[in-house]
Amino acid sequence: MYAFRASARHRLLLSTPSAGLGIALTTQITALSWLLESQYNLAIDDIALVWAAGPLAGILGQVAAGHASDRSWLLGGRRRAYLLMSGIFSSAALLALPELDTVAAALGGISIVLVAACVALLLDIAINVGLNPARALIADIVPPGPERSLTFAYMQTLSGATGVAITIVGAWLGNMWMILVAAILALPLTSIPGFLVREPREIAAPELAEKLSLKLLMAMLLPIAPAAAFAVISSAAKVMGSTIPVIPLALATAVATALLAIPIFRTNRTDQVALARRILFAQGLSWIGIFSMFVFLAPVAAERLPHLDQDQVGRDIAWSL
Repeated sequence: MYAFRASARHRLLLSTPSAGLGIALTTQITALSWLLESQYNLAIDDIALVWAAGPLAGILGQVAAGHASDRSWLLGGRRRAYLLMSGIFSSAALLALPELDTVAAALGGISIVLVAACVALLLDIAINVGLNPARALIADIVPPGPERSLTFAYMQTLSGATGVAITIVGAWLGNMWMILVAAILALPLTSIPGFLVREPREIAAPELAEKLSLKLLMAMLLPIAPAAAFAVISSAAKVMGSTIPVIPLALATAVATALLAIPIFRTNRTDQVALARRILFAQGLSWIGIFSMFVFLAPVAAERLPHLDQDQVGRDIAWSL
């Protein structure tokens, strides 16, 4: 093992866990809706329920793993145990995706929607458990300043490049091959690099982390609470077979979100907490559009391209992404 030295090889090594997680995440984005629609014939509202696991995993997985890894020392390091768990469960969940019907049958013929949601939740949690430790590994080892910024640039570039590479596998060979290749690569790329670097025993707490409390965190998330409530209500209604007035509820959600957002942008505060609230609000709303693409892309492509078989639809989706 070695401490960080300013070289391209070491920057690439520290960037590799994010690349492994990027492969798993890109595969999920590209293939999950297509797989549920083409192989298991799920309706679009059932596909949406499966995708609802993602935000929950992000809230619980990233925050919990980041908080826990800052305060733990396992397997001779602060981050490596979390990266190892992330790699193992990401690969396992990817391998399970094409076998959801087999898993459902083995469990006594339970609903394929429930099995798909559980596997998708496992994959999302696995990815999110690794994301913060993968970034924090760089912050722990690389000194602050231009060198750290350059290493993060390497990380983002490598993660993006491997994401493009895995979608090309799907475009050329089909999404089933993409899932298999991603499952093979996710475990070693995510977990092995953490065991090849020497992590410091002590880390400096960021300024914002020292101020952060549960009350402040809830205040930051308050403006996106109406959207979260809308998702919970509509999902619960779907599960219980009830009908809700969707359009009035959506309009009420939009109005409530706008009212809660006004204080964020009218304040003159420019400290880190105020800036973080603005970023959280903007990013929270952007994910509404992003997740809509994840849910609708495969079913809409299959509907609008009826002359193509399901395999070709999957390849076209991979090309588009």
